[in-house]
Amino acid sequence: MKNSKTKLLFTDVVAMWLIEIEKRVSPITFDGYKRMSNNYVVPYYIKEENNFYVDEITYEHVQKFVDYYTLGTEREPLSGKSIRHIMNVVRGTINYACRKGYTNYNPCSLVILPKIDKREPTFLSETQL
Repeated sequence: MKNSKTKLLFTDVVAMWLIEIEKRVSPITFDGYKRMSNNYVVPYYIKEENNFYVDEITYEHVQKFVDYYTLGTEREPLSGKSIRHIMNVVRGTINYACRKGYTNYNPCSLVILPKIDKREPTFLSETQL
C-alpha cells in the first residue's frame, strides 16, 4: 500500500536504506554499500535531470542509470561485475521503499545488466616465482 502523504526523493531513501542495512550486514559489506552509494548512486541521481521521487521510479530510470555507467557516458565504463555490485544498492533501496510503503514495485528485475567478462587467470612462471 502506497503512502500518498510521503514524497521522498530517491537519494533520501538511499540514505534511509543505508541506516537500516548497517544493522543487518557485516561492517565490510556495509562499507562497500556506502562507498558505491557515495561514488555512483547518489552522484548520478542527485543531478537535476535524474532526480525524482521514489514513487515515480520506472524501469527506464534504472536502465538509464545502468547504461550511463556501462557505456561510460562521462567517465570510463565500469565492468559488468561492478555494475552488478552497484545495482545491489539501487535494488536494496527500492526494496526498502516498497517495504515502507513509499512505492508499490521494484522495476530492477526488468533492467538488462551487462554481462560479466570472464578473465583468464594468469600464473607466474617458475622464473617469476
